[in-house]
Amino acid sequence: MDQDPVQSVNNTNTVITHNDYIEVIWEGPQNSEKVHQSNVETLKAVEIIQSKHKPLLLLLRIYNHPLAPNMEAFQEVLKIFQAITFNKVAISGTVSPQMETLIASVVSSINEEVELAYIAEPEEALAWLRSN
Repeated sequence: MDQDPVQSVNNTNTVITHNDYIEVIWEGPQNSEKVHQSNVETLKAVEIIQSKHKPLLLLLRIYNHPLAPNMEAFQEVLKIFQAITFNKVAISGTVSPQMETLIASVVSSINEEVELAYIAEPEEALAWLRSN
């Protein structure tokens, strides 16, 4: 049975710690400060999930993001993947092909073992994330 999620909201970015996964919601354009704040909250969520001895599953939901990435924000995103080894990462929402390629190549170069999927619908992304 799921426990109530723990939620932190940071300047329109939201991090929710569910019983078995971490959900990060990015709304609109990102900058390094917004990503840094959600990274800090994600690290706290990782500690909670790890204390339950569960795999680290991340659902990143992206809404209203520009087609081209903000490279300073992207550098900040890399820090979370350098610090934490997630078992599976699902990205949902509207993501440009350019961003998909950039994220996949960088994440796989940092952690070859992570399973990464882009699934537009959040419910389908969550189902994939929870699948064995």
